[in-house]
Amino acid sequence: MECRSERRFAVRPRRESPADERQQPSRRSGSLEPVGHRMIEGRRDEPPERPDWPAVAIGVAVCAIAYYLIDHGFAVSSYLETPQEQTVELDDLVAEGNAGRRIGFLMLATLGTAGCVFPARRAFRWTPAIAVLFAFHVGWCYASVVWADDRPLTIRRFGVLTFLVLAAVGIARRLSAREVCWLVMGVGLAHWAIGLFAECALGTFRPWGAEYRFAGTIHPNNQGVQLAGVALAACCLAKSVRRGRLALIAIAAVAALFLWLTKSRTSCAGLALGVLIIWLPSASQAWKAVAFVFAPTAAVALLLLAYLLNWNAADRIASVALMGRGEEAETLTGRVPLWREVLTYIEERPWLGYGYGGFWNVPRMRRISENQGWQIAHSHSAYLETVLNVGVIGAVVLFGAILLTFVTATRAHVRSGDPGFRFISGFTAFAALYSTTDAVFAQPGFASLVQFATVVLAASTGPTSRSAPSVQRALPAYSVEEAGRRVSPEGNRMNRRESAPHI
Repeated sequence: MECRSERRFAVRPRRESPADERQQPSRRSGSLEPVGHRMIEGRRDEPPERPDWPAVAIGVAVCAIAYYLIDHGFAVSSYLETPQEQTVELDDLVAEGNAGRRIGFLMLATLGTAGCVFPARRAFRWTPAIAVLFAFHVGWCYASVVWADDRPLTIRRFGVLTFLVLAAVGIARRLSAREVCWLVMGVGLAHWAIGLFAECALGTFRPWGAEYRFAGTIHPNNQGVQLAGVALAACCLAKSVRRGRLALIAIAAVAALFLWLTKSRTSCAGLALGVLIIWLPSASQAWKAVAFVFAPTAAVALLLLAYLLNWNAADRIASVALMGRGEEAETLTGRVPLWREVLTYIEERPWLGYGYGGFWNVPRMRRISENQGWQIAHSHSAYLETVLNVGVIGAVVLFGAILLTFVTATRAHVRSGDPGFRFISGFTAFAALYSTTDAVFAQPGFASLVQFATVVLAASTGPTSRSAPSVQRALPAYSVEEAGRRVSPEGNRMNRRESAPHI
């Protein structure tokens, strides 16, 4: 018995001490690394990289100041209901330009140049499909000067396009997807704080009023886009930070509250869609069943019960959904007649369009505004606006690049759990829905800058591996000698002897 026990002890694998286990050679490189961090590459639970806070702070400061000069005004909320004053400003803007806008776009160009000059913090691995489509769209915009309807106006818009693309490339090169979340949240909060102060100072902050819409220093619809971006970014970051999670949740809640006060219906619907998109990949099967089976069934049952009890629920639900703007529901605030008139212009030049930024010149803007009976500066649909600018060809190429961006970001999020790619997925879904009723994403505003930056980020992340599993598994810790025995025929025979029962 003594000999057998000694032999049984001799063939057993040596157990490593905790100190030995913490300093074992890596299977790939042979270097020493902690076993607890020796995980399969590309997994969810890897500790997030610390953001480059100086770069993020500079980006927030430059973008906040630049776009305040480009799109914002301190007294916007005071003359929001006086269209004639807006008409004069818009005429001056289209015909002569604006000094503040010029300074703002020059600041963006400087930011983009700095981002391209300073060393990148990550290696670019291009996704050819997205890169080619986006480059083709930008080149098509420049080529549209050949067939432009208002060539001088199109040439002036080229400077804006160049600065916008340069800023997007610089941001994507210098910041990671996660840092873009902080950028969007910082710029949106800065503009929201200034807007809230402006309304309080001007006495226009009256959220208890039936007709009140929170505008701040920009149109309520544009303010809604920025607040939705803040809410999406805060939700994505809240799941990845170790400290400050409650603060991020509070920021998301405040942004959602003021988004509701803007009474921008498409922004609220887009935010709901974006939250659903960023939540789905990490949701359990039970929650997915609740969201797609039990919740719709319960809603239908409640509506049926309300109908049987004659609670007049349909009118109440419609009033809530329209946010008190039911008188504008039939024509979507005058958009349907406008779209019909715009489609007649598209039929004249469907494939090539009227040149980048060349459709809405002063004479055509006045003519369409007179026909519709209200001040119009764009087609109130990013899809129609893009077709007007660069035709069906340019629009299909751009929408293809954005669709591939959504697919690439979703795969990258599922594979790595990066909150930045989660934000890109949700923001792209939000933009797709919002673009049906407004042209914000077809204009050179902050929303377009974020959209272009996300496209460049997705184009530079490289193709994602379909075979990589999404669940992190730690490799078992073996000593070097034991690992060699287990992969050799002799080691396999020894393992079989070890697993045999001792008599």
